[in-house]
Amino acid sequence: MSKKYKMLVFAYCETNLGDDLFLKMLFERYENVEWYIIESKNDLITKMFNGYHVNTITRKDFIKKVHKFDGMINIGGSIFIQTRRWYGLYLKRLFYTLPLKVINKKIFILGANFGPYKSNIFLKAYKFYMKFVDDVCFREDYSHKLFSNNSKVRIAPDIVFGYQDQYLNEKKKKNTLGISIMNLKNRDNLKDYHSSYIEKMSELVKYSIDHNLEVYLYSFCEEEGDEEAINDIISTLSKEYVEKVNIVNYRGEINQFLKEFSSMELMISLRFHSFILSQVYGQDVFPIVYSRKTLNTMEDIGLGEYYIDLEDINSLEIENMFNYIKNNSIDINEISKLSTEHFRILDTLIKE
Repeated sequence: MSKKYKMLVFAYCETNLGDDLFLKMLFERYENVEWYIIESKNDLITKMFNGYHVNTITRKDFIKKVHKFDGMINIGGSIFIQTRRWYGLYLKRLFYTLPLKVINKKIFILGANFGPYKSNIFLKAYKFYMKFVDDVCFREDYSHKLFSNNSKVRIAPDIVFGYQDQYLNEKKKKNTLGISIMNLKNRDNLKDYHSSYIEKMSELVKYSIDHNLEVYLYSFCEEEGDEEAINDIISTLSKEYVEKVNIVNYRGEINQFLKEFSSMELMISLRFHSFILSQVYGQDVFPIVYSRKTLNTMEDIGLGEYYIDLEDINSLEIENMFNYIKNNSIDINEISKLSTEHFRILDTLIKE
């Protein structure tokens, strides 16, 4: 009888599609594990992953049971951002990491990029922290190079490039356009672009409908205000356009959401994982880039020619964009295989 492993999971649990896909892929890969998600206040998370032996754990219970765990996995994308109170999350990581290292347990960081950050203190603090981590696998070259002196730091394409489901080879709905929408108002570095972004998306919706495209607006995370941003766009449209717009909100139903998303012929991506998923599902894409992580990944995979920076959204010429979007996709078979490298070291710990 194989051993039943007990692993702690440090993750972002706010019903965000990208982060939930990370968890889904992790839980499905290792069936002989009991998972304990650290300090999650989202009751939906255990319901979403019912059947995968997923639990939550408090700090108090962690201290009582620390010796029972085989290790900890910090999985996620933009999990090393320098916010105004970044030190709180830093100390939280140390709180869980150091007791585990004292008893020789393994620590993993999978799927992440580093930054954006503003100070060398932040970078130096995490270079110190990484000394306690047994395996770090970043998802883009920029982050990898920042920690090039650490032999435990590796690189592999974003974990979601390796996602597989029953919709991969499904036929697309003809003349369909998906648009990934994100709320910029609650992000200090992006809020100044919110009005011009909403205005341009409204223009895009009207142009697309006028040119006989069926338009779908996608919200990846209610908690971060994507649905509010969709409502902002809808409020600018006349009734004749509103009636022709389809809205798809992610509320924790991964398969249902991806069934709709995967059926699009064309995708305008703002959310990072809308770009990744567009390539998983073989869609032609035009990225709107709000973060260096997206551009880094586009350049890493050789798809960095056609896009627009969010700060230049006012200058986007929609007619030209539709010329650029045609055939703006790549074959990701090799990238998909390479993305599983994130789990290579963890595979050696968790044996079936």
